[in-house]
Amino acid sequence: MNATIAPQLTWIRRLLGLGLILWLSGALGLAQTRRINFEYNDGQTLHKGQVFLKFYLFDGKSRSTISSPGEVVTLDLVGVPKGKGKFTLEITRTTWPDEPDFDARLLVDRDDMGGIQAPGLSLSRQSSTSTRLEFAHTGPGEGTIRVPVRIRTGEGTSSASILTLEQGYRILVQEAPAPEEPAGPSNEELLMWEAAVNIVTSDNATPKKRQDAMATYLRKYPDGEFSELARNMIQEIEAEQEAAAPEPEPRPAPQVRNSTPQPSPEEVLWQEISSQYRRYGRGRAEAIIQLCRDYLNRYPNGDHVEEVAEIRDDLTPMNAEVVRDQNHFTVILRNGRAPLDYRIDQEVDSLVEWDPTAGVFDINLPDNRTYAVTFTDGRGERITRELSTEFEPLTVSGFRVINEGALTQAVGLTIKGGKAPYWVQFIPRNETVVVQEFAFGAPRGDTLLDIQALQATLPEEQRLAGPYYLRFTDDRKAESVHMDGMQNLVRLERKREDGIPNWAWIVLILVGMGLIVGFNVWQSRQRAAKQREMEARREKARQTARQTGTQSPVSAPINQTPNKPEVRSRGMSEGTTKMVIRQRSAEPADTPPENTEHLLGSHDENYFCFPLSKLWKDSAVAEVFIHRDCAKDLDVYIYKHNVDVYKKEKVDDIPEIGGFLLGTYRYFEDSGQYKVSLERFQPSTTDDQDLYRISFKEQAWNELADLQDLYPDLKLVGWFHTHPGHGLFLSQPDLRIHQGFFRNKHYLAIEIDTKTETLDTAIFTRTQDGTINNSKDRISPGWFHWTDLEDWIKEKQQS
Repeated sequence: MNATIAPQLTWIRRLLGLGLILWLSGALGLAQTRRINFEYNDGQTLHKGQVFLKFYLFDGKSRSTISSPGEVVTLDLVGVPKGKGKFTLEITRTTWPDEPDFDARLLVDRDDMGGIQAPGLSLSRQSSTSTRLEFAHTGPGEGTIRVPVRIRTGEGTSSASILTLEQGYRILVQEAPAPEEPAGPSNEELLMWEAAVNIVTSDNATPKKRQDAMATYLRKYPDGEFSELARNMIQEIEAEQEAAAPEPEPRPAPQVRNSTPQPSPEEVLWQEISSQYRRYGRGRAEAIIQLCRDYLNRYPNGDHVEEVAEIRDDLTPMNAEVVRDQNHFTVILRNGRAPLDYRIDQEVDSLVEWDPTAGVFDINLPDNRTYAVTFTDGRGERITRELSTEFEPLTVSGFRVINEGALTQAVGLTIKGGKAPYWVQFIPRNETVVVQEFAFGAPRGDTLLDIQALQATLPEEQRLAGPYYLRFTDDRKAESVHMDGMQNLVRLERKREDGIPNWAWIVLILVGMGLIVGFNVWQSRQRAAKQREMEARREKARQTARQTGTQSPVSAPINQTPNKPEVRSRGMSEGTTKMVIRQRSAEPADTPPENTEHLLGSHDENYFCFPLSKLWKDSAVAEVFIHRDCAKDLDVYIYKHNVDVYKKEKVDDIPEIGGFLLGTYRYFEDSGQYKVSLERFQPSTTDDQDLYRISFKEQAWNELADLQDLYPDLKLVGWFHTHPGHGLFLSQPDLRIHQGFFRNKHYLAIEIDTKTETLDTAIFTRTQDGTINNSKDRISPGWFHWTDLEDWIKEKQQS
């Protein structure tokens, strides 16, 4: 009996297990789908059906499916602007369990969309198939969404709603928390970093000791202010050890399995889109829209298609297409957000019919009049169109596309009415936004419009490629004719210009080589001239010193400074990946430059003095003397790159610029303060500057090192940068630069606001205890004026 029944029981258990698995999978699949039973009477038969619904939430960053449809759902938004939170309802399918052959489905009642009332929500989009509704949040609120639906059968759509779908909701809106400003490094971390750097730069330290010094710092401060620099230095030491080690015998490379999965190209592109959207929003709309297009073209069935389309539609500006039939105007608003509204600039007896959700306005105007109509969407975006019955309606006839192979060469057309000149606009397929437009005059009769010739007028990188529809409009941009349909699709590709002949390349190469040789000769002559000038100044200073027997109070010895070799860092700024330490021969730091009487700012008419006691209550530097030549170089630099760009070229958004300051300094024991003179200014070359930040990359440090080689008697005494229109203060990036590279008390940070009339100037110093003075520590109501220094230079030139 056991031998007979056991196999049967085994198969029964397997079937029961399979049934349980199928039941659980169906239950889990339906957990996010809501099913509603309903009845429909067509006058002859009572039909019993089921409709299946899905609900989605979008919190401004990602989309999620409601896990328990039918219950009240909560949309919790933190720091999300109005219109970014979304609630979506979708009719997925309609079934008739008792009548499998009955062909009918439920659709949203389009005629009753304006009657949907939901506090805190507004209807923003409806699918063309009438099975999907999207609501955008307008603020906090709660209530019930009630959506009327009709039924469509083979005989047509019912004239009235047969069912109302309901869903309870609650919207919570919170302000985004203010970001905390990063704190600077502690004194303990600074001391530990300085000790590690001293070991690394020591002549007696072995590579292992240098490596251990940086590793000790990283163990205690893995995310410290100088952690990135420490890792770079460890890599540099390891590279030096590998270069010095004998080359090992070749052996097969071990197979290393990467346990961390790398993101796919699709995921990388999506992360780039979402990151830029959250950070910049409409500030970089065009660039983000282009990224969205790239994603949708490459991955039409990707995991983030809906989110990317949401971002693209949100950033695409509203535009209006006007179609005219005599005195009747149909205005179609695209990419607007509900609710939509309009305003006419003058009283008019016009009949206006409009749908606040679909964005279609039908307007009738009287004869021989012109009106300005302004349309507004739910985001507050406005667009104005001039509707006029003073001109004949704009018409395009005889339109045809002329192709050569797979590409479009020209289009033929006859255009009349409106106000010349006429414009042709290019619209990407499956989009509504105009990406390019060209004026083509006022042609008469049948005209051939050369599309390739229009594209050839643009730089190569701006030429279009791919399928586009054309839209024609007049000079007022008030009427337009859209040439849609597959037969009217034009196809373009970027054509390169004819290549340059070989003989021209040879001439260009020879000219380039001649320019390089000439530049090198000119540069060597300039360096020799500067060297001769420096020698002459030194000789003059020696003679003055012999006659007077005095020394410059600015450049006299610095007391009790430890004897350290000079360390130059290249590429030590924020974001760099390599650090090079170049060591000079040991030179006592307390030995002043010989015969530097010319740096005596208080007694030399070639220096302009800034008394810092007017700015700061506590300053380690008492006075700053700037040489006339240094002031001239700095003046030319800020006018060329900031002031003239703002005043003459009328460019409002100008980046920060800066550089290094070379000179000398002296410490006075009686006052406990320094005096600093500025002799040379070295502009920094950087491609990492923007409107609110500047950094010094490797090339800038290389240029500084070259200037120090040319003027070995001068020291690095500070740095300079502009704050065009931002006010004068040391920002967090500024403080990191000053704290990381200019920590001694005599170092300066000069800052100029180049958008002020008097070119307000601040000279930031450290206090006696080493704290950096900032704008909050200022004791005077105003700043220094760079224009006072300019007036002084003019007086010296005239005298």
